[in-house]
Amino acid sequence: MRSRSVKMRKFQWIFGLLILIFATACAPNIERLKKKGDVDKLIEVIEGDSNPYTMTREMYDAAIALGELGDKKAIKPLIGSLRDDAGLRINNVSYNDVVKESLILLGENNPEEIIDYLNESGVYTGDSKRADAIKEVLIEIGPILVDPFLDAVKENTRLEDYALEIFSEFGSSIMPILEEAHNNDPESLFIREALNDASGYRYVTNAAEAVCRGRTIPYAADYDPSMQGNRGVYIVGIEIKYNNDVWEEYSNDLADKTHLLQVVMCFDEEAVLIETCGYLGPNIERYQNKYNVSIVCAKTGEILAEKTFTSEPPRECKQTEHFDVKVLKGAFDYSQIVEWLRQFVEP
Repeated sequence: MRSRSVKMRKFQWIFGLLILIFATACAPNIERLKKKGDVDKLIEVIEGDSNPYTMTREMYDAAIALGELGDKKAIKPLIGSLRDDAGLRINNVSYNDVVKESLILLGENNPEEIIDYLNESGVYTGDSKRADAIKEVLIEIGPILVDPFLDAVKENTRLEDYALEIFSEFGSSIMPILEEAHNNDPESLFIREALNDASGYRYVTNAAEAVCRGRTIPYAADYDPSMQGNRGVYIVGIEIKYNNDVWEEYSNDLADKTHLLQVVMCFDEEAVLIETCGYLGPNIERYQNKYNVSIVCAKTGEILAEKTFTSEPPRECKQTEHFDVKVLKGAFDYSQIVEWLRQFVEP
């Protein structure tokens, strides 16, 4: 009985060894495929398993080899092999990391190819680790992608916001490329927006605040007083925030992109101390507010109009006041600013 048990264990051991030898013999030799330049076989390896928990060392090494071989037809399968989960790690480097490195190598030599696939696949619309990984790859490839992006955006405007996000990472280094593109296509709103972004005016609120500080937005929209529906962003003080019903038609989203920005309303609130009323307890200060308002052309910095509005005087101090009263302010009707604004800018 014991002898049979020993024989069974020996048979099982031999059987396991044969399976291991068979599996090893069938496993692809990545180094040999790389030396042969067999891109198709290497692609078959990385497409072999979509489960990140059963990935193999061969898939990992094949992804590296594809980047080193430099064949652009590996771009699509490499992107397709990215995992939402990082998958296999070797020396604390994930499969996704080696795929990204290979895509950077391929994209540097084939920028049009990687943008074409991005456009066709729609992967940029996703909210996943794969989409984030592609963005990291494009940022690393760098400004060489600007021209292919500009061509792609002409065919697919849905790429605009994604392209602007990438461009913003390149910063002012891409200004010469964009300026040349603007000279060739001065009517392109996307290029104007990209130029404003590269100049440091990525967000409308930042651009508008800069205008109120005396800066100009070179690629903002032209202001034409004869046109209806002039668009602008209006910088307002704290007090106006509590009067949104008055400003509804001149809300801050009238120009949601800097290339649409025409005029900025710069608003400065000044509290003027009129009198300090003395009491046995805390004194009471009486203030009358002044509102200095100017309308500025975003593109040129020209002040189109300016006016100072004054609130009503605060009430007089009484013989006796409640202990909590410390400040008295006069009322102000904000709608009068809106009426004045309508002379120059229509909502």
